[in-house]
Order: sequence, then structure tokens, then C-alpha cells
Amino acid sequence: MARKRINPDDIIGRDLARSLGALSAELNRRIGLLIHRSGKVETVIVGDHDRIVIPPLATIRTAGGRLQGLRCVHTSLGGTGINDEDIMDLACLRLDLMSVLTLRDGLPELIHTAHLVPEPVAGRDWVMLTPVHPARQQDSCIELIEALENEFVRTRPTREVDQGLDRAILVSVTTGSRGLAADSMAELNELARSADVLVLDTIIQLRKQIHPRFILGRGKLMEIMLRSLRLGANLLIFDQELSPSQIRSVTD
Repeated sequence: MARKRINPDDIIGRDLARSLGALSAELNRRIGLLIHRSGKVETVIVGDHDRIVIPPLATIRTAGGRLQGLRCVHTSLGGTGINDEDIMDLACLRLDLMSVLTLRDGLPELIHTAHLVPEPVAGRDWVMLTPVHPARQQDSCIELIEALENEFVRTRPTREVDQGLDRAILVSVTTGSRGLAADSMAELNELARSADVLVLDTIIQLRKQIHPRFILGRGKLMEIMLRSLRLGANLLIFDQELSPSQIRSVTD
């Protein structure tokens, strides 16, 4: 399966979808694929019955407004399509697409697909495509992805940017006062500029307690990841030391 190559116009090929569904049903586990825009299957992920965990990605395309260059397609044994965890992965990993292949008796039923958008639609930062059977895909997957990426670049704020500079969003999460956080953020801003880092935005969030895994909460982290994509940031710089689990939540 890892050596398969897909027509770049398809989210997943009909034969591969059938093989993926059969194996998923046999193992009673969700199985996912990370597929390059060229159609090459880069990674095969074996999850449990209810979820998959996408491994750390070896290559991240950091140019402003760029998506990851990979789409994720995974099976769902319970007949459910895209869920909140899928959307989190889509946003935080800047995936081209997130697709869920629902199964009926081990056979492919429908492909449910979501993608990010440069500007919110109906209050959401992503849209869902109409579910389609793998054998009835008509729209070009690669044309959609390239159009989306071009739109992200087009709508990015115009700045005089030295292409050699890193571009960062500075983030402070604190249980203290806003005044102290603002002073600390000003110092971090100066440190970043002295290190030739272009600061695109600063975010301060006051919390009663620091989230042990997502630092500032899952929803807020997703919001910041989407903002970094829209602004063309390739760095998030936090104004505090992060635990190993918090680092994984941000970088994975």
C-alpha cells in the first residue's frame, strides 16, 4: 500500500480505497494514508477503532501561505465522517485536505472531505465538500489544492519582507496580570527583532490555569495555527517554557 501511486486528480483511487477499506475492516482499526500531491503514498498509519494519530511530519513547507503538500485520507468504521479531531489535524498540520472514507460491510461508501479557507465561511475556517463515492470523483483534487494555496498567498497581508527572515507570531499565555504580560511581550518582541525575526503579530491570553497539553486550549491553538497560515508565519514563539507534551501539541 505504501508503494501505491494515485492519480493526482483523485483524493484517493478507487482500487486503493477498496484495499484500504478491506484491510481496515479485517483489522477492525482505522487506517490512514498521507498522500503527496504527486499521488505518492508517503505514510501508512494504523490506528485503533476510533482514531488515528498522525506522526510528526518530516518536512514542513514554511513559505508564507503554503499548505503542507500532503493530504490525509483515513477510514471510519462507525460510519461517521469528519470530526473535531480531524479538523484540529487539518488546521495545525496545514494539511492540503482531510478526508474520511466511510465503510459499509468493509466496502467504500463515501469520501468526506474538509479543507481550510483563506477567509471564514459562515463563521468557520474550513469548508466541507459534498461527500462522494470513490468511483464517482469528478472534480480535480490537485486543481482545488493549488487554487486554495494561491488564494492563501493572494490574501496574505502585503509586507516588505526580506525573504531571508523568519516570520513569527509571539504568544504569551499567563495566569498573571495583563500589564505584566504586556511588559514581558514587549521584551520578547525586542529580542525577536534583534535576532532578525520579523514579528507579524502578538497574542496575549489570560487564563485561570495553563492547559496541560494545548497550553491555551485546543480551540485557541487551532485559531493561532490558522492565523499563522494566513499571515505567512513560519514560527510561533512562546513567552514561557513549554512542557514536552505542550511542545508536541504545537509541533506535531
